[in-house]
Amino acid sequence: LSGLLPVAIKGGVGDGAEQSGFQHLDPERPHHPLFEGLLAAQPEDRPRFFKRFDLVPRDGLQPLIYFADGRIALAAAWKKQGRAVLIAAPLSLEWNDLPLKGLYAPLLHRLVRDLSLPADRHISYLVGETAYRHLEGLSIDSSVQAESPYGRRLLLEPELFDGQYRWKIPRLDESGIWRLWLGEREVERFPVNVDTREGDLTPVRRERLLQLFGAQRTHFMRPGEDLRLQVLGNRYGRELWREFLLLALVLLLLELWVARAPRDVSEGAPAPEGK
Repeated sequence: LSGLLPVAIKGGVGDGAEQSGFQHLDPERPHHPLFEGLLAAQPEDRPRFFKRFDLVPRDGLQPLIYFADGRIALAAAWKKQGRAVLIAAPLSLEWNDLPLKGLYAPLLHRLVRDLSLPADRHISYLVGETAYRHLEGLSIDSSVQAESPYGRRLLLEPELFDGQYRWKIPRLDESGIWRLWLGEREVERFPVNVDTREGDLTPVRRERLLQLFGAQRTHFMRPGEDLRLQVLGNRYGRELWREFLLLALVLLLLELWVARAPRDVSEGAPAPEGK
């Protein structure tokens, strides 16, 4: 097993004969996108694991999903040009009822499709992850730099990973297209996405916003300012309907006052004759 995956089996957990003490797959813990949309909302619809092995991870092991007690349920690892996946329990009804659940068939389909991809495929990372990139034809003495989507450059160092040297980016802290440079030559690019399960709460620098939208189209507000007035003012200019409405009311009152004002000449008196 150690030749395929960097993992050790500590021992068995649970008793298959006593099916009351089982474990579910935990949808609240971080899990691989392979399980996206497969984990049922109701606990009774999730597979029950009555007995499983306790997997102890080592460097290079990627947990795909966890049990509710925090132990690894499914894990994967690269080994040279191949990839292996290990589940913490055999597919036996004495150990679990996974084959009887609705996620079983689509999960197998996704695993087969994912495992069929080559080891050096251009995978998509999420913000906050660590990237290990294999650059074919470059020696470990090469000077490779990573350029973030905002233009920040990092000098990379090679590190032994999955049996071969790869260029390590410790933390992908920006979403967008990352580029790897050998001197002034771009040798690779790959995407980094924001995790759709949570918002990116990292504040954006004001200089970056001004660069994207321009100074004339960018307005920074202070806490407590009326957002509605700022938006309408920037979109349509100053609104004058309140002033015109007040003017109309004043004119209406003036007209009513003129109509009801007393007159010096009565209506029945004859008009004076001209000379």
